[in-house]
Amino acid sequence: LWFSVPGAGVYAWREGQLQHFGERDGLSSLAVVSIFEDRDGAIWMGTDTALTHRLRDDRLETFGPQDGLPPGRVVSFAQDAAGRLWLGSNANGLFLFEDGRFRNVGADEGLPTTLISSLFIDSRGALWIGTANRGLFRRRGDGYDHFGVRHGLPDPVIALMLEDLDANLWVATSHGISRLARNRVEGVARGDLATLEPLVLGKADGLWSIEGSGGGFDPSGLRDRQGRLWFSTLDGIA
Repeated sequence: LWFSVPGAGVYAWREGQLQHFGERDGLSSLAVVSIFEDRDGAIWMGTDTALTHRLRDDRLETFGPQDGLPPGRVVSFAQDAAGRLWLGSNANGLFLFEDGRFRNVGADEGLPTTLISSLFIDSRGALWIGTANRGLFRRRGDGYDHFGVRHGLPDPVIALMLEDLDANLWVATSHGISRLARNRVEGVARGDLATLEPLVLGKADGLWSIEGSGGGFDPSGLRDRQGRLWFSTLDGIA
């Protein structure tokens, strides 16, 4: 179990022992805001200073401006079916890790914002990009499908994305949790439908707060082995 503590770095709980990683171990910042395990078992850590770390074989590596990653909070990681690692920055947009370097791909492909809040790979292998000001984007080839407020999202600020066992997308925003039916998503993407017609859950449905937390801290939710979806909000876990 890996977890970060604000101002104290990262901890690993394994085999009944607690191991600490801090500045003495090579961490550039004690404010680690995102943690991700890739398919090779390496642990990636994003900080609030744009520096990213990879821990593999008990060796901590550091990636920064010299590796193509400009200053900015590193908020989210995702790995696609081809094994490519994606990184989201809340200041500089979307990056792809290739040949030991990070390359900005969002601006080159027309992604209209650099304020990334979360990344998610769905069961069909598509990369979803949550933003802090423009809603959702799904990467398609060298372009993007956009799903925003005009398509029915209750808010353009995305905190978290999850997928249920029926391949529907669930999105935590600043104004409730929305379920986006897969058939509506595909219809809007094709231009056949004008709106997603999401199911929006709020306080009447049991949420103590309609504002999802995350959006800069990843992971902030999950789907468990029973298929239940867990979301973090400003007033606890839903």
